[in-house]
Amino acid sequence: MIPPWILHPLARRLYDGVAGNTDRLPARPQLIAAESNLAQAWHCSSGRALLLQVLEHGFFLNQPAIGERFVELLANGIESEPNQNAIYSHLHTYVKKTMSARKALQRDSRHRIKRRLEQLRQFLPAQMSSLLDMGNGNGEITDLLARYYKLDRRRALGIDTVERAHPSRFYRQIYVSPTETIPVADASFQVITMLMVLHHSQNPVNQLREAWRVLRRGGELLIRESDVVTYTHKNFNAVMEDFYYRVFNNFPKIALPNYHLPAAYWIRFGQDCGFRLIEAAAVEASNPFAPVYIHLRKE
Repeated sequence: MIPPWILHPLARRLYDGVAGNTDRLPARPQLIAAESNLAQAWHCSSGRALLLQVLEHGFFLNQPAIGERFVELLANGIESEPNQNAIYSHLHTYVKKTMSARKALQRDSRHRIKRRLEQLRQFLPAQMSSLLDMGNGNGEITDLLARYYKLDRRRALGIDTVERAHPSRFYRQIYVSPTETIPVADASFQVITMLMVLHHSQNPVNQLREAWRVLRRGGELLIRESDVVTYTHKNFNAVMEDFYYRVFNNFPKIALPNYHLPAAYWIRFGQDCGFRLIEAAAVEASNPFAPVYIHLRKE
């Protein structure tokens, strides 16, 4: 029987495929770190299928020749080079030197940002007085949300641990270490977003507690994470983190703890911090990352 807490359709299929063996993550919520293993993902049939779906039909959408060449370089690297960092470096050089590959990735990025913004509007309130985007990366989503809700630098804040956000006149940006508290007063924000952030944290419960502290009563927290229910899918997500930060971009200072977990874990952690679950919804049924949105409220 499939546990009801597996939210994403793809996660359910992956769970079905390994029912009865040890690939499933434990049902009891706990932090489970994993180092990425590129060769293991490639030599596992389900792992390779996920990689090919992303690399041939995702990032290089409408550019099949580039995707095929990229996969060819990847396969050759795995067979001849035992050091996966060296493989990533070689692939990064290919992307950097190949204009058509860079343009394809840029188109894919614009498409994903547009799709992400449309999804966020489905969960966020129709009107917003203040926004905190925790772990906001390059700030594109923060900027677009601040513009959409007509916020300014007094009412919209982005926080991250690595300086890489683009300058914006619509929100304010600050940087903190992973162990620091958020330097804002209690009950400061109506809405907090944490989009693909918690799996990077070695102590996500502390981050959720900080979100609780700075959120107003009746305020909402929206989390996006992958619904990862098997070790194979966990390794796939960890490898794709490497691709994003080491191959398609060059962010060597970003730590990658890779605590990808089932959506039910994140829900439980949020509830343990005092949040009430409004909704947990799977999106993009065919997406190999199995993304889900977890919508919480501070009562």
